[in-house]
Amino acid sequence: MENINTYVETFLDDYSVLHAVVLDMLISQRSMEKSKLLRYIKLALLNLLIDSSSQEKPVDADVLRYCQHMLERSYSVIGTENESQVDPLEIFTDIEFNDVISMINKKISFLDFEIVNVSDMDMPDVKIYIFVNKKDNGSIKFTTNMTENRIVAVKAIIDRIFNDKFVNAAAMTYLVKPMRLIEILREEHGMSSTEAEEFLQSLEVSIWLERYHDTYTLSLRGLSELRQFLIEKYGLVKDGGTISTCFGCQNLITRGVCCSDSHCFIRMHKNCKNLVKMSRESEQCPNDLCSKTFADYQTF
Repeated sequence: MENINTYVETFLDDYSVLHAVVLDMLISQRSMEKSKLLRYIKLALLNLLIDSSSQEKPVDADVLRYCQHMLERSYSVIGTENESQVDPLEIFTDIEFNDVISMINKKISFLDFEIVNVSDMDMPDVKIYIFVNKKDNGSIKFTTNMTENRIVAVKAIIDRIFNDKFVNAAAMTYLVKPMRLIEILREEHGMSSTEAEEFLQSLEVSIWLERYHDTYTLSLRGLSELRQFLIEKYGLVKDGGTISTCFGCQNLITRGVCCSDSHCFIRMHKNCKNLVKMSRESEQCPNDLCSKTFADYQTF
């Protein structure tokens, strides 16, 4: 059997139909866990290799049979406990994965779009890849069909999450009860209770808001796409604002761990705290002006 790598490389050397397929998927889904995105790319490659058999330079017969076998085997375990045990294309590693994402980002950067990756707030080892619009035009363009009144309502929700009247309360939090948001939408934006509930649900479905236990907060997509807007409007904690960045990975966070000194600006994902602690080989808070230790940190 000819080396399958030779055929795979034809889709990786330059921007190809593979990159276009992956981009379309991320545009439609907006965000995906790395493990799911990696699997999707591998299955897409197998399909493309099989389809290429009818082109000018057909895939070697043995390679074709291998691709068909792995594709059938992979599809047969989707949704089962064995799904993670079947690797559709072992030769496609993190190196190739990163190359694909990098190639797509080069292609779409001039349009101010980017695929970014961030850590899941509650499972920091899980990476999420998000398609974001980086264009800073001074307004929030959530969707092309959202009315100006709805955009104003979304801004009010964001303000309730990040306004310093609430974030710097006795117990720092970026979490808001659904009923409080419904009250805001009813009293300030003329929605009925049903309309307000449906509006919040639509923002959750479109991955602008996320539910955390019985509260709402801005999603990873929202934090990533609105990063510059949030920093400019509310300011970073270290500068006296309310926007928290992880000291370890620099991504925006709405929950994690923070120094118990209310005057200290250090915030981190729990996993990032452990990594920072190991890299510094010290129990001391990373803020040189703080006397606290990692043992004094608390969750928020």
